[in-house]
Amino acid sequence: DKDKAKDKDKGIKPPIVDPPIVNPPIVNPPIVNPPVVNPPKAGEFVLIGKPPPELVTEINVKAQVCLSADGQRAAYRVSRPGTFAYRMAPDWTAEHQLNVPEAKSFLEPFMSYPDGSKMALVSSGQTGGNLFLWNWSENKVDLHIQTAARPQTVIVSADMRYVATMGHLGSGKDSSFVIGLYNALSGQEIKSWTLKSPTQNLAFTPDSKKLHFVEF
Repeated sequence: DKDKAKDKDKGIKPPIVDPPIVNPPIVNPPIVNPPVVNPPKAGEFVLIGKPPPELVTEINVKAQVCLSADGQRAAYRVSRPGTFAYRMAPDWTAEHQLNVPEAKSFLEPFMSYPDGSKMALVSSGQTGGNLFLWNWSENKVDLHIQTAARPQTVIVSADMRYVATMGHLGSGKDSSFVIGLYNALSGQEIKSWTLKSPTQNLAFTPDSKKLHFVEF
């Protein structure tokens, strides 16, 4: 009987029991409130992705100030013919004056090269005007270009190989406006145009291959 019971026990397999299913606890993500952004006040503007502008300094001079494109120098006219003044970052307090012997009248710093390496200075001449390209690293005139009229507008191409000016000639019915295109390395005039009215749209194309202006 014992043998039969053993044989009987051998034929009985224990039941298969699946492990209990345990669902992980539900964890709600933390609630993050978006930052509160106050709208700009009147007179303020916001540059996306850049820090807000702040006042660096105030230069009290009775002249238009021309800032170099690299933000390192601020140049302006002074009451001495053939001379202009500038101040440098970061303190902007000390005034430096520079003389241009070729200029016989008042010099006006007009515009900066795109990289800040040079600045265009303009003055009146006995017949027409003068454009001086001032080299900041060497503190001297790199190029002197005589123009048909004192430049009222000066622009430099993005590749810094060309410069264009516009000036006013005559008065009344004989009044005209002259645009000149020059090689910024040699000073050679490439082409000029005479208009009956001024243009506010003198610009080089981004690739520096064309000069654009509109005659009204």
